[in-house]
Amino acid sequence: MHLDISNEDIQRNLQAGHVCGDNIDLVDGRPTGSVRISFGYMSSFEDAQIFLNFIIATTLSKSNAEIPFQLVTKPMTQSVPDDHLSFNSADKLSPVLQVSDRELRSISSKTEVTGRWQPLEPEAESIRASVSETAVPTCRKGGKPITVANIYVYPIKSCSAFEVTEWPVGNQGLLYDRNWMVVNQNGVCMTQKQEPRLCLVNPSIDLKQKIMVIQAEGMDPISVPLEDNTGKEAVICESKVCSHRVKTYDCGERIADWLSVFLGHPCRLIRQSSDAKSKSHQKNKKGLSCATDISLSLVNEAQYLLINVASILQLKEHISARLKEPLEIEELIRRFRANIVISASESFEEEEWAEISIGALQFQV
Repeated sequence: MHLDISNEDIQRNLQAGHVCGDNIDLVDGRPTGSVRISFGYMSSFEDAQIFLNFIIATTLSKSNAEIPFQLVTKPMTQSVPDDHLSFNSADKLSPVLQVSDRELRSISSKTEVTGRWQPLEPEAESIRASVSETAVPTCRKGGKPITVANIYVYPIKSCSAFEVTEWPVGNQGLLYDRNWMVVNQNGVCMTQKQEPRLCLVNPSIDLKQKIMVIQAEGMDPISVPLEDNTGKEAVICESKVCSHRVKTYDCGERIADWLSVFLGHPCRLIRQSSDAKSKSHQKNKKGLSCATDISLSLVNEAQYLLINVASILQLKEHISARLKEPLEIEELIRRFRANIVISASESFEEEEWAEISIGALQFQV
């Protein structure tokens, strides 16, 4: 009823191959109309009452004079001792993680937590600074410098990386990072999990010519303009990324045909609409205060992804014995699809960080 879907629509979705539990959330650009209610140990009596009222209001016919059951009332419960573990308070569910590193605690106590970097004014691209390989974050351990080793931009979600030595920063992360994505004929985002050949699609950004050039083996290069084409001629559609709905617009038949030929089945290229940005739904795992309304591109959960080369080297040692052929460190790094690759002295020390600075930019981990 809410989505104005008829029984005939549901039958057509079924004939199109949609079944409960699959990854088809949209058919012909429209939601398929699933409702999920999580109900379990943490549910309260009030939750049960609301659910019951919902069932009565939406399922039972109004013409029924008699309801086949009566609403129950909250039963009397025995008092709980004060020392019994209680989950009624929200703060009991999300304890603040204490960082064991003394040096990090002393730094955090002296400085104000800045939150993830945001521009002061929402201008067109909100470029305030640039990240470069020469930038050096604050050193923590043994005075050894921690440097930025590589910077990768992923213009099209799940496609190949575009390596740069410096790059502008916008209000959603690296400029143009994950602004586009490939969707199937039902408008559902395609990733390398379903379509491994996406890794062979190589996009690159030409800031001077204001175009994105897309290349793939056996295909002529094709370009897409960087200007946001959200005018009247743009086809606005609704897509989903990690269960979050995003407003997008179609990039046209030319690039859709190019991708369909290369991937071997119908698909289209869509871009996030500039007037509707995805918001971050992640809670800060270190218990720090997050900046509100963090604007995201088509990433899953954060504006920037960072990995440490030392951590990757340790991982490589663990998995080398299982591999028939050795895996190059550069290939392993690329599999993590990070934006910023750093070179620190110790593996996994980044897991203890609460905030870092690269040049004039400050980031909350």
